[in-house]
Amino acid sequence: MTFRYPDTNTATYSPTGTITPNATTRLDSAVRSYSSTTSAKCTIDSSTAVISIIEAGSCQVSMAVAQTANYLADTATATVTINKASRTFTLTPAVSTLKYSESTTVTANVSAGALDGNISYTLGSPAGCTFDPLTGELVAISGTIQCPLTATISEGINYRAETSTAMALTIARANAPLITIDTVTALSHTPGIRALITPTFTVSGLKNTDSSGSLTLTYSFVSNPFETFSYSDTRTPIDAGTYRITPSALTLSSGLISNYETPTYSSSAISFVINRINQETLTVENTNGEVEVPFTMKAFGGSTNGSVSFTKISGDYCSVSGSLLTATQAGSCVVTVTMTGNRNYLPVTSETVTVRVRNFINFQFSAPSGVVIKPFVPLVKDVDVCTSGCVPTITGSDVFEGAEADLVLLFGTNFLGVTKVYFNIYTEAPNFVADSDTQISVRVPANLPVGDATIEVVSPGGTSNRYFDFYILP
Repeated sequence: MTFRYPDTNTATYSPTGTITPNATTRLDSAVRSYSSTTSAKCTIDSSTAVISIIEAGSCQVSMAVAQTANYLADTATATVTINKASRTFTLTPAVSTLKYSESTTVTANVSAGALDGNISYTLGSPAGCTFDPLTGELVAISGTIQCPLTATISEGINYRAETSTAMALTIARANAPLITIDTVTALSHTPGIRALITPTFTVSGLKNTDSSGSLTLTYSFVSNPFETFSYSDTRTPIDAGTYRITPSALTLSSGLISNYETPTYSSSAISFVINRINQETLTVENTNGEVEVPFTMKAFGGSTNGSVSFTKISGDYCSVSGSLLTATQAGSCVVTVTMTGNRNYLPVTSETVTVRVRNFINFQFSAPSGVVIKPFVPLVKDVDVCTSGCVPTITGSDVFEGAEADLVLLFGTNFLGVTKVYFNIYTEAPNFVADSDTQISVRVPANLPVGDATIEVVSPGGTSNRYFDFYILP
């Protein structure tokens, strides 16, 4: 007699698995009973011969048949091999994407027999992460290198060994660091010298112990009040204007910039200003004395050699057109001159300048046919001469001291009618000549005491003022 189980007496372990016999052979209907001699591996229903799996291995069962009228009692045995079961093993991170410096938890998922075998973890090389098998924490230490983490559960009592499938985790770069350039204070243009600035900056958003290193700064032209020009250089500019400072090529003194997304450099750009400066003082040339009109004014000074414009500020009888000053009467004309600026210099306007127009007399001419009299031809007025009731005046002398018979020149007005010259009120000088209406030549008379003296002259119009600035020498 025999009894058998499916698959040639083989089965695969299952925690609740059973095995039903598929054939028994007996000679008659004798009573049968079943038992297991390997209770650690399996049990068997004593009446149905159904085996309950306990553990993988060799399951020994027997069938006992009682004696009947025709047959003696007998026993049959069967050995059923219970094979170890297979299982699936996966590693599941809490996130699908992990950025540089971030951490996540990895869960080991075993489909069956999680405690049947030892789990070990392996990080491939190169690895962009670290993993703590005790806590299951995984930390991204790179933004570009992936994390090839696998795990293996060893063969156990009931299950075969299994290695996890590839972990579904993407390592990614951290968010771009934020660059902040500190405000640059406006400065003034210095001819021929590049702007003396050293912009400072801060970088935020760096991870771990990463720290910023260098930063390339590009200076580009934005605007200028005078003109538009082109400038883009990593060197600071020279010319005045508004410039934009745009960073680029950030490096790190520790850590790798490749672990970060590329910064949006343009959003960190700032502007700074180089102010135009004042020109040298500007004035109108050759206006110290009286001028004849028409008078062509000329500017002196400034820094740009730019175009100049003259403006009349006041003056009832003068006018200015371009650089030409004209007048209809003698008098004062107050003007200013302005020189244009350029990209580096501000416009400059002179202080007011008073131009004195010389006295002149307008004559009415009747020109014969064919004769043209040009306008603005100046006529010079001669010296005024008093002709009636003219009182002389003494305004000065060529020397301020003299001895007897020394020649002294007196200066003043209305001298042509002078008849007497007196020293010290009463001493008449016999030797004098009225050289002109404004000058008298006289010799110091005798018998004057040494010391301060006075001089005065007499004419039909009256006696002059007494002149005190003279000294008699011994």
